[in-house]
Amino acid sequence: MCLFPDVKTALEFEDYWTAHRPKIKNRVDIFGNQYVMNDDDEVVEELENLLSTGSDVSMIELYDKLDVMGAAAIPAHIDKDSYSMVASLGTVPEEWKGRLLEVSRRCNLPEFWDKHPELANYHYIVDSDAHQLPDIADPGYSLKLPLEKKTDMDAKTFVNALRDLMRK
Repeated sequence: MCLFPDVKTALEFEDYWTAHRPKIKNRVDIFGNQYVMNDDDEVVEELENLLSTGSDVSMIELYDKLDVMGAAAIPAHIDKDSYSMVASLGTVPEEWKGRLLEVSRRCNLPEFWDKHPELANYHYIVDSDAHQLPDIADPGYSLKLPLEKKTDMDAKTFVNALRDLMRK
């Protein structure tokens, strides 16, 4: 999961990432449609190339690229049996520089740590992993971020606080 300080940076990263992914046509009959939606939830484009492919960028190169761009790189749904760093590699490799991981709301962290004790000292974000609006989890999880007391928080401030936490 990548969180960006602004839209411009996200679009710059999309150009970089697209250049490093294979161009494989999406099979809608297998993977479903890949729509781009506007602010009114209207389809504005359908992407032809499959988005769930790998790339020729190593995880360390990815982390470093995102770090230079001011973004936060967080291994997502590491508690899942597929499409996660833990499922693919068996754990979060020591070379990974971030100390923040994301798990789904169904994850029982003590049970997860019993299986992966090497991951017990990381910081965690609990997300709903929602792909549809009704699946978004109710509030109930909190994360203490290293922030100065401010009345307003923009995306850049939030991402920078996550980046600070990732380094602890």
